[in-house]
Amino acid sequence: VMMPSMNSPTAAILLDATQLQQGLATSRWHRLTVVERTGSTSTDLLAGLKAGTTGPGAVIVAAEQDGGHGRHRRPWSSPLGRSIALSAAITLPADRAWTLVPLLTGLATARAIEQLAGQPLPAPVELDATGFTDRLVTPPKSPAQASTESSSTTSPPPWVQLKWPNDVLLNQLKCAGLLVETVARGSETQAVIGIGLNISQTAAELPTPESISLALAGVVTSREAAAVAVLRQLDEVLALWEAGHDLLPAYRAYSATLGQSVRLTFSDRPDETAICGQASAIAASGELGLIVDGELRWFAAGDVHHLRVAPDSCEPGLSTSSAKLKGI
Repeated sequence: VMMPSMNSPTAAILLDATQLQQGLATSRWHRLTVVERTGSTSTDLLAGLKAGTTGPGAVIVAAEQDGGHGRHRRPWSSPLGRSIALSAAITLPADRAWTLVPLLTGLATARAIEQLAGQPLPAPVELDATGFTDRLVTPPKSPAQASTESSSTTSPPPWVQLKWPNDVLLNQLKCAGLLVETVARGSETQAVIGIGLNISQTAAELPTPESISLALAGVVTSREAAAVAVLRQLDEVLALWEAGHDLLPAYRAYSATLGQSVRLTFSDRPDETAICGQASAIAASGELGLIVDGELRWFAAGDVHHLRVAPDSCEPGLSTSSAKLKGI
């Protein structure tokens, strides 16, 4: 563990490495590095994997990140004391589709947020889309609301959803972004999972009006508790996936994209025409299935924009999850 210097003027808002280490003691994350500031936790961890100086089970958590990136190298920063940026290294199972890992990371992050909010969590293997029909349509009510509908002092728990392929939404606004990058190491393929989560920013401190922090949604927690919750949920979800469990029903239960009219654009191919259709399926490999002109078409990547109306054309329209959202 790399401990921050307590002589630093910002020591009061740096991360508590001991608390993180204790919280992760029984997980797969046995190589913890905590840094005061870095450009990108994922870049640092990838460099360590390539150099052979670190390996699977390694985690880097930064108090501040100012050079992070998402898909297509989009910038992602984590301001000091207000959010967390972390990256974790794993070995990818040879018999599983690694392209599902970003979705599983989203599932773990969503469950961690619900845990931090004090909501009960069923085991991921018990989740299914049928059982979660109600939560897909309207935000769930708290027990107090369910018993006393007239109560004006009880707020509903946060509504956590997943926007394909790599955004975590809280009350329909983006609170976390995810990125998975791979590197070949001999006969193995290793991956670095990067997660950025907004913790306590005010509305004025967020990058866009389409963003939200846990605090703004009523989830009051420390950055250490949030990091531990996310990493432990990630450990649990990955373990189930590695053991052969089908976790797609669990992901679908949280999906904000399935059933929506969407516009799909391609940042890495700006000359390619946008595609509009209805999001109808997610494949075992993580691909998104769109009904386009009555035909089911599959897409492994792209920027999804949720439309409020049926896609009669590919005009941007009104979006519930705007293209302005920054992915990590």
